[in-house]
Amino acid sequence: LGTEEQHYRLEWLGVDASSGIAGYTVQYRVAGSDTWESIVDNQQMQSVIFSPPAGGESFDLRVFARDHAGNVEQPSSETFIPSAQAIHMPNAIMLPIVMTKN
Repeated sequence: LGTEEQHYRLEWLGVDASSGIAGYTVQYRVAGSDTWESIVDNQQMQSVIFSPPAGGESFDLRVFARDHAGNVEQPSSETFIPSAQAIHMPNAIMLPIVMTKN
């Protein structure tokens, strides 16, 4: 995106017809790296604002789910979407997300 301060709104959706989805894990890595870091770890939320730790780098993103029966989707070895394909929205207004634990 060409700026030092980058923010990405990530959204995802999943379906589990048996027991239902208990939570999602969303991860990123610097493009070309083998190490994935979690942005969201087994939470029910379906969107988050991601602010990469370093500006000017491209990132790979992926998401996988866990159902209420304890089954975990295997993370893809492929990237879902690189940050280089993100749509730049300089005038977008981002509202804060409040997370609570039940």
